[in-house]
Amino acid sequence: MRALVQPPEYLTSGSLGFCRNAEQPPKYGEALMPEAWSDKDERKYEHIKEGYEESGKSEDEAEEIAARTVNKGRREEGRTPNERTQGTGNPNTGLESRTKDELQNRAKDLNVSGYGTMSKDELIRAIREKD
Repeated sequence: MRALVQPPEYLTSGSLGFCRNAEQPPKYGEALMPEAWSDKDERKYEHIKEGYEESGKSEDEAEEIAARTVNKGRREEGRTPNERTQGTGNPNTGLESRTKDELQNRAKDLNVSGYGTMSKDELIRAIREKD
């Protein structure tokens, strides 16, 4: 499966983009392009992707780098929200491997009081106490 094609949960806030038609998931092998991408954004994406593929990156890596690059430009131009993270990290990994932002989001979900001022170690302890 290609990096940007995701199962039905592709509409979650942590995904790189949204399917053009939310009624139908993308076809296998079809990259997700957000509706808000302009024609220029799509050309930029293709150009960056092709450049990375020519330099030896796999197609999956090239697609991810290109999508992240285009989305970064959109954030800098103010065309998309500039949020550090919206997810809570991979649930299959330990808390220690998650970022502080992901831990804060998890603590918020668990109603941990004072999570915004806690260190990463304090967040991990508080989350473990609540789980």
